[in-house]
Amino acid sequence: CHGRYQGSHKDTVNVHGKGEIQRVIQTIGAPANNGVEIEEIAHSNRVTARWMMRREMMSLHSEVAKAIDWANGKFDALVEITSNAAPALRAEAEKIVDIYLENSDLVFEEENPYSVGSILVNPNKAKPYSNALHDSYDLNPLEEKFAAAIDATGLDWCRNPVNGGFSIPLLDKGDTRRFFPDFLVWKDGVIFALDPKGDNLITKDAGRKLLNIQDEKGNRKVLDGRVART
Repeated sequence: CHGRYQGSHKDTVNVHGKGEIQRVIQTIGAPANNGVEIEEIAHSNRVTARWMMRREMMSLHSEVAKAIDWANGKFDALVEITSNAAPALRAEAEKIVDIYLENSDLVFEEENPYSVGSILVNPNKAKPYSNALHDSYDLNPLEEKFAAAIDATGLDWCRNPVNGGFSIPLLDKGDTRRFFPDFLVWKDGVIFALDPKGDNLITKDAGRKLLNIQDEKGNRKVLDGRVART
């Protein structure tokens, strides 16, 4: 929207939109209300272009909003919620998000290591494992099969919790912003991020980028393996 709305401070048409007031009619002492009264008014709520575009970006991918210079005075333009300008601004915000994601890649941060922390388990359901970083885990049947197979390799591994565990940011629009693999396995200086139910990510651009995380030398340090549920 850099140039398209540079004159919106003086726009008296596209930034205005009708609104309405709704009133619930209730007779005192009556068991139920008598209906809803709707009154159309000339204007809807006014917000800044900054608020509208930033809100749209935050709903699609919050990292994109951090790359915008919101101090630019053009974002001070006031726009009514139901105006013609409102959906146009939201559309421009989504275009910016698309451009950001299309031109972004994931890289491995050598100086920002992840430390495996403690994990909560139900002692009545937990099973011990020989090579895990934790003494035991309480897992569902599918996870138990994976855990047994991983443990049998003799490699160091751990169950990765969704809350507070190791995660990889996803370069994709939507509510899910980070990928938490179910298991982490270490072998010969490489980390294998394994997940038995992440097949839906593979077909997306975000999934393909997630499979190609490299360090500054172009070496792949995190390998991702996902298996479809059968």
